[in-house]
Amino acid sequence: RLYTGGTDDLVRVFSVPGLEQEDSFGGRGARIDHLALAPDGATVAAGDRDGAVTLFDAWSAEELYRFGGNGRPIVGLAWSADGKQLGVASMHGPLRLVDGDSGRPLEQIQGPGEWFTRVAFALEHGLVAATGTGGDVRIWTLPGGRLVKRLEVGGVETTQLAWSGDGQRIAGADWDGRIRVWDVDSGELLV
Repeated sequence: RLYTGGTDDLVRVFSVPGLEQEDSFGGRGARIDHLALAPDGATVAAGDRDGAVTLFDAWSAEELYRFGGNGRPIVGLAWSADGKQLGVASMHGPLRLVDGDSGRPLEQIQGPGEWFTRVAFALEHGLVAATGTGGDVRIWTLPGGRLVKRLEVGGVETTQLAWSGDGQRIAGADWDGRIRVWDVDSGELLV
């Protein structure tokens, strides 16, 4: 199954292969910008422009719970490998770790006023990377919230971030059309 979100506030479900629409649900929030499917495929999290995160049963479309809605658009969502925790990032901060069953906050890093445009979680490695309007990529431990690396981009805004599967590298795409890849431990720019 393929889950998509869009400007009409709906989560749509398509069969794969074939891409025939099977279902749609939601529709009570703002534009959906981020989706994350739990590792067991049972729960889908939808983050919207109003800063709310809604969790749905992926098969029945039942709304399980909703939290947030502070007007700060969601810019990142990711499940931990065991499905017990959900990483949530809002554009104006903070980065949060919440309980995957209840939405109860577990940890928050970075205070109000922080500006994030893209966030990528690597929860299985205990890391989160974020970039703001300055472009530099910063990496924190999560849990813990300790800044472990700052990767300089040179004033160009980073528009996308992605982790390698082993958590050893991070890639960033920029407005200038360049893709950069760093080694996380050394901070060395590889590409």
